[in-house]
Amino acid sequence: MAVIALVARRKNLPRTTTRPSGREAVRVFLGALPALIMPVFIVGGILGGWFTPTEAAVVASLYALFLGLVFYRELRPADLAGVLWDSIKQTVQVMFIIAAAAPFGWVLIQQQIPNAIINTILDISTTPWVILLMVNVILLVLGMFIEGIAIMIITFPIFLPLIQQVQVDPTHFGVIVVLNLMIGLVTPPVGMCLYAVSAISNVSMGEMFLEMWPYVVALIGVLGVVTYCPDLVMFLPRTIGFAKG
Repeated sequence: MAVIALVARRKNLPRTTTRPSGREAVRVFLGALPALIMPVFIVGGILGGWFTPTEAAVVASLYALFLGLVFYRELRPADLAGVLWDSIKQTVQVMFIIAAAAPFGWVLIQQQIPNAIINTILDISTTPWVILLMVNVILLVLGMFIEGIAIMIITFPIFLPLIQQVQVDPTHFGVIVVLNLMIGLVTPPVGMCLYAVSAISNVSMGEMFLEMWPYVVALIGVLGVVTYCPDLVMFLPRTIGFAKG
């Protein structure tokens, strides 16, 4: 938010000069409410035992389809074929990556490469904050070149025993990994989100990253806070029983 404010001030971006009326604000809120309920509905369904995380994806897709067709009416039945085809292509890409990464992970384990990497890192330092720094650097570099799911499949068998040896909470480590992979989605040369936005906006990757770098720096700063101030992100998992206090 701070970076957005600074960039907007530096570029003198246009701002609204009038506040919406109370009636207008209520109308906009009610219009957005069905979409805003989706995360609450999904998390609540998982915690309540109504469906598993995998089944939650199906429920979310059906709910989004209902909103698009019936409530917002921004999706037409004629659009469904294209939507399904795009989903099939993305699913095939992800499954191909998983299929290629799984044997690679098996080779790593068979050759005891994870143990060698763990021992090498531990030879450098056994201090948790140093190890987390090295893990962050490795994940950030990998995120620039490899898709996120492949990174998880390849690195988890290596890093999970490592962080357990230095007594880092696995839930905290999971948050660190997800944030790293998210940053990888907006860093070139293989930033999937950058390619998607570039295709939609017709802006070149180079030009886009020139505007993106302040936000990437801010995200890396947030990564540092999340890594070394675990209580900021662990209070909620501890509250709902997903992590030990």
